[in-house]
Amino acid sequence: ELDNDLVTVSLPNVWAVRGFSPNGKAKVSIEIPDGSDELKQDKSVIEMSNMNVTEGNNSGSSLDVELNGIAKSRATTGGVTMDLDFMKTTRSGKHTGGLYKITAQTI
Repeated sequence: ELDNDLVTVSLPNVWAVRGFSPNGKAKVSIEIPDGSDELKQDKSVIEMSNMNVTEGNNSGSSLDVELNGIAKSRATTGGVTMDLDFMKTTRSGKHTGGLYKITAQTI
């Protein structure tokens, strides 16, 4: 999806959780560590923002998802969406350095 200089990118099947918890759920969240929101090449930059985890039709900075036990075949899987800002991008080719962190906690 293109919105001015922002491109929304969807990455399916990026994370999976399985296991047990008292209520049968886990909280999956995503964040951009401080100073890690840019992919760079010399003076060319792609900025990352609006990071979300997705599961089915649900999306947010954190989601409560079902745990279906420890069987690999029953793992709950999801993806990531993010906006990439190309306003400061001046070169083609490989840009490196952007990071995001996905955390799963039983609740």
